[in-house]
Amino acid sequence: MTERQSSRLRILHVAAKILDQHGEPQLRISEVCKKAKVTAPSIYHFFGSREGLIDAAHALLFTQGQTELGEAFGEETYACTSKSGFAAIANRFARAAFSDARRHVRSRRASVLGRAQNSETLSEQLNAFQNESNKLIGDPLRFAQAKGWVRSDFDTEMFAAWFVGMTTARCFIEFGDTHPKAAQWDTIAIRAVFSGLGLNPPASKRS
Repeated sequence: MTERQSSRLRILHVAAKILDQHGEPQLRISEVCKKAKVTAPSIYHFFGSREGLIDAAHALLFTQGQTELGEAFGEETYACTSKSGFAAIANRFARAAFSDARRHVRSRRASVLGRAQNSETLSEQLNAFQNESNKLIGDPLRFAQAKGWVRSDFDTEMFAAWFVGMTTARCFIEFGDTHPKAAQWDTIAIRAVFSGLGLNPPASKRS
């Protein structure tokens, strides 16, 4: 990574953290400069304006959670040696994506999608970031296809995009307190994932 790329990423990560913790009103160029150890001209050079920086930070936040799960999913999948082992990995990661612990990630993602409807710049950045994220999950799925663990008649990157969309859609039962039927949503979602992959779904847990 060049020094120029490093500076841009440092600025972006600082801005994303401020945005996530405090919101747009608290994202000040002077504060980003201080924490990223850069000067204001660097920010305007990379992002054009404060609004451009905010859009880029929103795009990073949108895919941050996906990147973390995608990298871990890839590591475990490439180390896997059996179809049953892969099914266990798929089950664990799908449930992690739907878990209450990631509720904030889903809410943040939905918020960014709303903002993107009125920002062509953000929409373009989301498209670029999401394509990278799709590949991050799609590559290990292709590995699983080559092993014969999952069906071969689907595009793995589009499966990744669909999965992110379905995960984000869990927001529909998360507007208030924990929904009393949230576990049923998870069961339906897990079945859909396993059906798409061509795997037998795990046995439902009875309460």
